[in-house]
Amino acid sequence: MLLEVFESNAPARALYEHGGFRPITRLVGYDARQPEARPADLREIDPTEFARHMGPADPGPLPWQLQASSLAAPSATARCFTLEDKSFVYVSALSETSLTIRGVLTLREHRRQGWATRLLGGLAARFPGRALTVPQLIPEHLGAEFFAARGFSRGPLALLEMELPLEG
Repeated sequence: MLLEVFESNAPARALYEHGGFRPITRLVGYDARQPEARPADLREIDPTEFARHMGPADPGPLPWQLQASSLAAPSATARCFTLEDKSFVYVSALSETSLTIRGVLTLREHRRQGWATRLLGGLAARFPGRALTVPQLIPEHLGAEFFAARGFSRGPLALLEMELPLEG
């Protein structure tokens, strides 16, 4: 059984730990208040296409919100974009002031070639004046260098993903 709890919520953490839950992953978020906009030829795709690429990408253990099965059942506000079918972004919400990014994925054979940077720049150009926000869904060890190098700052709150093994 899995759950997430804000790391700063000591009473809730104590309750869950007393019930046998143990922290397994720290989840963090990122914000870019004024992202660098660079026009790029983004193509909008169905969110299920993003989900289809997650399994083979194998980024390691992910929280349930980033697993392919969750991404394949998108909310009505979800929009996804690709840059030449090499890099993908999943936008879970779009407002007048910000875009909420649920995931960024570059196919393994195209990583470290600037595709995700161009993709995020293209997203900022397509939706000018909006901040890019990544909620606390990203495992702490995954993406910190990537987001920092692109002008994102780490959000002030973190979640702990906690696990309770079920016997059986």
